[in-house]
This record gives sequence, structure tokens and C-alpha cells, in this order.
Amino acid sequence: MGNQTQVSSSVTGTVPIWSQVRSWNVSDGQFFSDDQVNSAAYVAVLGSTTVTKLFDPGTEPVGQLIRINKFPFRVIGVLETKGGFGNGR
Repeated sequence: MGNQTQVSSSVTGTVPIWSQVRSWNVSDGQFFSDDQVNSAAYVAVLGSTTVTKLFDPGTEPVGQLIRINKFPFRVIGVLETKGGFGNGR
């Protein structure tokens, strides 16, 4: 985690079915699995706006480590751009 970019964003804990309920489609990687939720895995799915704030153009975010409140999380997915919500989606 050499890049020390800090971004203010909202963080939402959720479960796998939420992606279907909210129509959150993943454009890269995957959404959370039941196994990841049950094991309290430190994984993150980022909104496309957050990706553009955290990573340089051309950088593959999936597989990268980020810190959320000082805890390391592995990025496992990126949500499709929804537009207009202001929540990094």
C-alpha cells in the first residue's frame, strides 16, 4: 500500500443478496460471497467513483489492498457506474 491517497466515502456492510435487491452489478471482479461474510473476511467492493479517486488510471483495483479505518481490505470487485448518487457508486 504505497499510495497514501485518502478519500472520504461512506462504507456499508452488507450481504450477497443485497447486490440483487439494489441492482448493484459488478463490472470487474465479484460481489461478496456467503463464505466471505460468514468468515468476516476483510474484503471490499468499491463504487466506480471511489476507484477513480483511489487509483491512477489504468490501475487494476481488484486484488489491491486499501485501508478502511486503518484496517486492510482486499478489493474483490468494482460496481458498475450508476451515476447521480454521490455515494461512490
